[in-house]
This record gives sequence, C-alpha cells and structure tokens, in this order.
Amino acid sequence: MRTNSRNTRNALIQCDHPIQGLQLIRKMKRAGQPIPKTLILNGPQCQHTLDRMLFRLQTLLGEGSPELVVVQD
Repeated sequence: MRTNSRNTRNALIQCDHPIQGLQLIRKMKRAGQPIPKTLILNGPQCQHTLDRMLFRLQTLLGEGSPELVVVQD
C-alpha cells in the first residue's frame, strides 16, 4: 500500500486489497487529512467485494468518496 502524496487532495492511494484502502482512508479521516481523489486496487477482485467496498466508502465519506480504479492482471 502506498500513497503518492499525503498533503494534497490530488493524491492517490494504491493497495492490493480493499480493506487496506479502507483502513488508510479511515485513519486519514480521523486525523483530519484530506482524502485522496483516487484509490487504485491491484489484482483481481470479485464484484461482490468491490460493491461492498464502494458502499462502505459512500457510507463513510458520502459524495466525497475517491474514484475507484481496479487494475486486474
């Protein structure tokens, strides 16, 4: 899991599993840091897992949820 910048809204998060991304976003929200615009998931993810993640992001952040990009091998 990595981020390209911590201080700007233009940052992105890249991780291998949805839970990693959600945990980092929750930590950032609690710390009052800006939430990145983009969340990149590497590897194959089943549709059910992606749907649950999107629901959790929308519940947590509302309309300010990051764009989700899935990179499947």
